[in-house]
This record gives sequence, C-alpha cells and structure tokens, in this order.
Amino acid sequence: MASSPNQPPIIARKSALRIGLCGFFGYGNMGNAAIQRAMISNIKKRLPDAQLFGFSLNPEDTQQRHGIPSFSIVRRPNPAAQLAEGTQLSADRPATAHVHPAADAADSPEVPSQNGQNGFKAWLKSKPALFNALKSIKKPFDTLQLLWDEFIFCRKCYAILKGLDVFILSGGGAIDETWGGPWKTPYITLRWATLARLAGLKFLVMSVGVERLDSKRGRFFARSAMRLASYRSFRDSYSQDFVKKICGCDGLMVPDLAFSLAIDPALEPEQRQTPPRPNGSAGVVGISPMDYLDPRSWPRKDGTQYQRYIATLAAFTEWLVGRGYAVRFFPSDIYMDRLAILDVMAQLKASNKNYSCAQVREERVAIVPELVQHIAACDFAVASRFHGVVLSHRMGTPVMALSYDPKVNRLMDAVGLTDYCTRIEDLKLDEMIRTFEALEENQAEIRNQVAKVRAEYRDLLENQYDRIFLS
Repeated sequence: MASSPNQPPIIARKSALRIGLCGFFGYGNMGNAAIQRAMISNIKKRLPDAQLFGFSLNPEDTQQRHGIPSFSIVRRPNPAAQLAEGTQLSADRPATAHVHPAADAADSPEVPSQNGQNGFKAWLKSKPALFNALKSIKKPFDTLQLLWDEFIFCRKCYAILKGLDVFILSGGGAIDETWGGPWKTPYITLRWATLARLAGLKFLVMSVGVERLDSKRGRFFARSAMRLASYRSFRDSYSQDFVKKICGCDGLMVPDLAFSLAIDPALEPEQRQTPPRPNGSAGVVGISPMDYLDPRSWPRKDGTQYQRYIATLAAFTEWLVGRGYAVRFFPSDIYMDRLAILDVMAQLKASNKNYSCAQVREERVAIVPELVQHIAACDFAVASRFHGVVLSHRMGTPVMALSYDPKVNRLMDAVGLTDYCTRIEDLKLDEMIRTFEALEENQAEIRNQVAKVRAEYRDLLENQYDRIFLS
C-alpha cells in the first residue's frame, strides 16, 4: 500500500537501510521468536538490501537463531544463561538458555556469591547497629555507582544506534511490569526509545500488546516511551484503548506479528492433508502446558494451584488416551514449559500409566519451524500460552485455550471462539472434557471461522508492512 500525497512516508527509503529490531526476547520463548522471524522475513521481502540488527535480552541466542548481528538491551545479560552441556550450535538450532527471560536478565546489581563475602556479611548482620550504620553509608555510593553504570551503558548504546536509520519495537513485554516491576521492561523500553530519538532515528512500535501495568511509575515510563514513537500499532483493541487513555497516544490496531509467520507451503492449512494417525488412533491431540504459578519460576507463586493444573492435565491426558487419541506434549517456551511437561509426565507415571511412545510422548522443540510442524501434525491443540494459541490459529489447528491471562481470553474472543477458552484458575476435568467434545463436534465450523479471521489478519499485517517498508 503506497503512501498517499497526504500521508508522508513513515521511513525514508534509501539503499541498504539499517534497521534495529528490539524486543524482550532471547530466552526460548517461541512466540517472541516467531514474531522476530516474521518481522525479518517480511522486511527482507520488501527491502532485500536492508541490514538488520537485533536488540534483545540474549544477543547470542538472537544472533544464532535469526542470523543477524545482535546487541544486549540490558547492562548485564543474565550470567545464568549458560549453554546446555553438549549443545550443538548452528544458525538454525541455537542453544537453549536455562533461565527465565525477564526476571533477572536486567539492570539490577549483581549479588556477591563468594563464601568469604557471604560469611562476612552474615557476621555483620549479627551486629545490627554496625550493619545498619554501614548500610546507610554504603547506599549513596551504590546509587552513584548505579547512575554511573547507566550513563556508561547509555553512551555505548547511543553510539550503536547512531549507525542505524530505524529502530523498531515489537513483541510482548514492553508494556508490562509482571516480571520485576516498572524498573524492568517499562524502564528499558523508555531508555531505548529515548536513545533512539536522541540518535536521530525513527522509533516505530509495531503490534505490541499491553499486559499488566498498574504502578504510576510504570505508566509514566510507558507513556513517555509511546509518545516518542513515530508510528504505533497494537495487537488488540484493549491495548489500543489502554495506550490512548493512559498515554494519550493514538495507534492502529494490527494483529500479532506471529500471524504473518512464513511457513513451509506444504504446511499451510489450505494445502496440507489430514495428519497421519499413528497406529490407527482416533487422531492426535497436542497439549502445550506452561509454568504458570510454578514456585520454581513464576513471579506469583502458588504451588497448590500449579499442582492442580498439572493433575488436571494428566487426568485429561488419560481421558484422551482412553478415547483412542495419541497425545503429544510440546512447549511454547522451550525451557520453562518443559518443566510443566515433565511434571505432567511424572504425574502419569505416578498413576501407573505406562503408555507407549506412540500413545503419549514429548516432542522436543528448539526452533519455530519445529514447533509449527508439530502443531500442524495435530488434529486438535490444547494450549495455555498466548502464542501457543496464536500459532495454533496460524496453523489452522482447532485449539482449546487454558487461559492464564486476560490477553488469551481477548485473543479467543477476537476470533469468535470464546466458548473454547477456560481460565486456568477455574480448570476442572469435566469442563475440559465438555469443551473438547464441543471442539470435536464443531471442528469444521471452527476451521472455517479461523480461516476467515486468518485471511483478515493477513491483509491487515501485509498493509502494515507495505505502509512502513514500501512507502
């Protein structure tokens, strides 16, 4: 869609445009990886000579996964992000980092771990008066050190940005304080938006979503960042309305970029044949659990609720196998979700359910093409994460959503499938069975409905890419 005389180009065209792609990705979340994969392929289709640069929480993963030079958006990428032992690296199959994405990979001071330091600190704490006095003296110096570190980091970032033409923010997490409060992703978003504009770049916000943003400071950071953008679009009407109300900024509503993911043509819903059914089974059901409320990883911890979720998924798996289905577990986050998958498998084992590999198994995933291939091989999907549901829609696989967040409910409502969405907190086996039976009965209607929405979303996304990169 070329720009009209009354609609100036969003970015000035020139040969070998240098574009920075920024987001809170890099630690195994397949939704974020799908967004960046979609963004890169759609830019390259329109601007073959463009030079792309990644800006993420884990630049090593980003460079290996997407094949573009990458930089860290935080001062200290999490030191716990070590490569799994024996992992083979390649541009198509990057190493998995065993760490959660946003909780610690940020800008808070490191905690000393040496035994001597810990022992001395323990001794100081046994002397409350001395400890409090030293702590009060140390605090101003810590603040000065933090400010100095931030200044040095911003100066380095500014120098990198000066070599670019455009800086684009996309994906989830930018307007969210779930992981670490306002000084994590909301502040990091403002930092990079400010530096981009100071460096003379166009700052674009493409199809982002609002998640949880309750604090005044978080809303200030988000408002300041959004107002610096030359172009804004949001993945749903809630995000669009929230930013307009809280930030005073208008923006278009354009669906999540993962809906524009390019896939193997043979896997396109309109092209692929009915998945082969193993050993004469009734079909294949893909289940994608997540670590919601898991005390080992989630910021809000509720072990009882998490175990209830795992037990219900295990019982549902038993019911599916009893109906003749083969069950395949796959992750939407290749590290954190695997914890939940292993917990479900352990629950099945504890119930003395020794299923064959043909009946129940885990599908290992490292890259987006593997994930979409597994989804395409399923007759039905059961997913909890937002992009587990998005990618099921993208692949045309009827999905039952087990929602952990209102954004999942909004997604299912937007495609007209609210009846197939249940909150995790309200999850009960009998309700899951009823919903799945409805999914079976209405699968043809659901496939047609999702196909219509998918075509509509494809047009909206194509128009957005054309407006920005072909103006």
